[in-house]
Amino acid sequence: MILIGATGEIELNDRAIEISEQNKEIYCSVGIHPHDVEKLDLTGFEHIKKLSSHEKVIAIGETGFDFYYDHSDRDLQKSWCYKFTELAIERKKPVILHLRDAETAFSDYLKDFKSEKLKGIVHCFTMGQKEADQSLESDFFISFSGIITFKNAKDLREVVKTVPLDRILIETDSPYLA
Repeated sequence: MILIGATGEIELNDRAIEISEQNKEIYCSVGIHPHDVEKLDLTGFEHIKKLSSHEKVIAIGETGFDFYYDHSDRDLQKSWCYKFTELAIERKKPVILHLRDAETAFSDYLKDFKSEKLKGIVHCFTMGQKEADQSLESDFFISFSGIITFKNAKDLREVVKTVPLDRILIETDSPYLA
């Protein structure tokens, strides 16, 4: 199990590490959710960078683009997403991407990091076939949540059928997401 330490305050990353240290089968990631990047400064980033070398930290993120709610400035989301991605590359760890209403930003991101040996997960995938294909071509895993069971998610269920089983992850954003 991977506990994502990236939502809310920076200190929740420390808490994710504490929890993972208490159970050998729990690992964690560190980062800042796109909603919260306006709370982040270089001191906070340096703290997360330090945490990222912990043995129980196996990924960076989540990070990415959330253009549905726009809780944080889009340019700031991009700037921090790129910094976290560079950290993932530096640490040789996968990046966990949060993407909502951000298909163009995701496409640009994949182009910008195409030459890197970037690995990652597209968390809570809800986009279309084009983005699924781009994810797979870029060697990303695709993570699906309970959203695929919703009556109005027929198109998403069609995408799921095209993703190889060895590239699918399952998840929950409990208690906020099915």
